[in-house]
Amino acid sequence: VLKAKSSLSGPVIYGTLINSTLLESLSVNGNKPNTTLLSGSYGIHINRSIRSQLINVVVFNSRYHNILFDGAGSIQNILIRVNSRAANGDGIRLSQNSDFLITESEIGSNEGNGITITSGGAGEISSNNIYQNTDGINLFNVRTTRILSNRLNTNDLRGITVGLSAARLSDSNIISHNTIFDNNQIMASWPAIRLAGTLTLSIERILIS
Repeated sequence: VLKAKSSLSGPVIYGTLINSTLLESLSVNGNKPNTTLLSGSYGIHINRSIRSQLINVVVFNSRYHNILFDGAGSIQNILIRVNSRAANGDGIRLSQNSDFLITESEIGSNEGNGITITSGGAGEISSNNIYQNTDGINLFNVRTTRILSNRLNTNDLRGITVGLSAARLSDSNIISHNTIFDNNQIMASWPAIRLAGTLTLSIERILIS
């Protein structure tokens, strides 16, 4: 187990400009003292990576996002059987990533969203259990991404949100075979799936309760 010092103001694990890196069977404790956000204090921060993998990794108690992959040129990063919980920010956040995979993971009890994807696309989020976050999954300016066979429940606001800042920046996503229930814990009138702006996408075979 890697445990952050109480005085740490940066990430516990950081890598930049890395290719084909594997982090496996690792536990990272951000050691947050309270729920106050501290920018930059990630559990794992991987910047501008190609084909990096997190497999059987547990990250919890970070002062900001538990896991962040970001930076131009980030491609083919994979997260399999990740457990991300109790962050002050998002459980998992990807920015400027393409052709990514997040699968078979447990993402819960985060102050931010379970999974946030911004400014990327051509990825897959599948077979995850996502619960007790703000939104379960939040896509913003993300295209041609598949959200498949996830279980999203008891999130504060919505199971899934798809948004965009300009026309066509969130087109051609697929939402299929997901189970979405008991969300809207704070705002009971809000929908299980929110589509913000003008976009084209496919929604099929969804169980909502």
